Amino acid sequence: MNNYTIPIIVCAISYLIAYQTNYKANTKQEVIFVYGDTCYHMHHWITSLLIILVILGCEYASREIKMLFAAMLLGYALEGLTFKDAFKINEDCDKAFTIHPSYLTRVRQDNK
Repeated sequence: MNNYTIPIIVCAISYLIAYQTNYKANTKQEVIFVYGDTCYHMHHWITSLLIILVILGCEYASREIKMLFAAMLLGYALEGLTFKDAFKINEDCDKAFTIHPSYLTRVRQDNK
């Protein structure tokens, strides 16, 4: 086995777990950032890639540990790219707050 076999396996397993628990989920799962009257959907592939950069820059972990965590998050990020709206960042605020639409009203009133 070469040095990349285990990270590739970890990446594939992570992808499959994310696919089963996220892509096939019946519930809406998203993180929305509100800035003024604008809403932004923070896709999990974006946060995963940012965390990968932090992990790879870490000096205190061994190369093997960094590669395993990066591979796991890469699988998670790749699953996030399977959504048709993977590159849509701006979010309709009214659509985003389907559970608690009154929150948006409070945010708009607070910003006046």
